[in-house]
Amino acid sequence: MLGVDLKVFVQIPGESEQRILHPGTIKGTTEEGYTLQLEEKDLSLDAGQDFLLYFEERREFMQQPARINAIMEGEPSLTIGFATTGDPVSAESRECYRVSTALADYVASVADEPSCKLMDVSVTGFSVIAEKNYSIGQSVPVKLFFENREFTGTVTVQSIKQLPTGKIRTGFYSTDPGVARDSLGRGLQTISMAVQRQHLRRQAGTG
Repeated sequence: MLGVDLKVFVQIPGESEQRILHPGTIKGTTEEGYTLQLEEKDLSLDAGQDFLLYFEERREFMQQPARINAIMEGEPSLTIGFATTGDPVSAESRECYRVSTALADYVASVADEPSCKLMDVSVTGFSVIAEKNYSIGQSVPVKLFFENREFTGTVTVQSIKQLPTGKIRTGFYSTDPGVARDSLGRGLQTISMAVQRQHLRRQAGTG
């Protein structure tokens, strides 16, 4: 059983070729299951939609299938009602997941766009909100910024999603092994681990 105030992540199937995890908090129980407050408001969710829930249990990262049974509007976040549809299983290959950074202040330089908002990150790639339209498979020079450090490298455009605002959410994939101190691969490792630690500190009530 999921506990009230448990910090969790939600993965929305079909949202991206990568597994993007959106943070949230279990807020209560209902006759049908649970209520969950998500930190991001502008997620595309509908009643009856299936998703995957991720959480820590006895120091192990777990995943559990679930289904939305209600959408509850709220400010400044989005709250949903849901029920689990299966048993939790281990999901310990955490390094392959992208963690949402939409509510943080991270930016990336992409080609000649100096300050694109960083939307999610993993050790193998990231996505940004861009002004320009890139092509799938295109190689693009980028820089990531974190704690007064710059990480430089080249990425491949993996996904493109046109947003209602006219801007473009662009996903990139990196094969940089992260050996050099200021390489892009090292930056992806550093930022993705830092974001996960931030979420886990909040889960433990220490941050």
